[in-house]
Amino acid sequence: MSNFESPNENYKYNRQKGYLKWELTNKDINGALDAQQSKIEKGYLSKDRRANTFVGSSEKSGLQSEKSLDKSNLDEHVCCNKLDDLSRQYQQIINEQMSKLTELNYLIQQHSKLLIESYNQGLEDAKSAKNKEQQILENNRLLRERDRQIQEWEEKYHKEKKLGDEKEEEIKELENRIKELSTNISVISNTEDLEVEKNQWKNKFISLNKQFNETEQQVVVLENEIDMLKQQQKKTEVRTSTRRRTIAKEIQQP
Repeated sequence: MSNFESPNENYKYNRQKGYLKWELTNKDINGALDAQQSKIEKGYLSKDRRANTFVGSSEKSGLQSEKSLDKSNLDEHVCCNKLDDLSRQYQQIINEQMSKLTELNYLIQQHSKLLIESYNQGLEDAKSAKNKEQQILENNRLLRERDRQIQEWEEKYHKEKKLGDEKEEEIKELENRIKELSTNISVISNTEDLEVEKNQWKNKFISLNKQFNETEQQVVVLENEIDMLKQQQKKTEVRTSTRRRTIAKEIQQP
């Protein structure tokens, strides 16, 4: 049972209880009216009976003497006056009670009107309370749905953030690897350049060594020739000296 149903149930119970009280009161008033009407009818019947009795007595007393007749007429007059007084008193009491009953009936009608209005207002209040309860339930459902979506987005955010952090670490590792590879490539490039330069110098050395060997052989040949030419004439020595100067120039050339 919701928080709105309990007050409405109590209100309906009190309203039904008041309506039952009104019905009982209305029955009591109707009963009182019926009883009063019965009393009035009984009063008139009693008056008629007394009148009939008095008439019957008068007829029977017709056989009596004139003195008895006068006395009977006097008694009849007194009795009729008493009956008239009683009738007026009863009528006054009845009129007063009818006035009170009319006033009470008006109050009952007003009370019934208030009960009906209160009942209708209770229905409106119950309907409004039910609508409010449904609205609260709908709001609670929307809040639960929003909380569920927020939780899902938070979980998704943390998951994506974790993946992003992992990707960032991988990127850093790749950057470091790229730096290392760049350094290695630079070293390799330098090594290759040095290797090329070494080969160039090696080739130059081989070429120069070859030239040196050839020149040395030529020097040996020339020295032998010089030794042979020493024994020749002076003219031959001049020619040999010129030859040496020529060879020396060739050696000095790169």
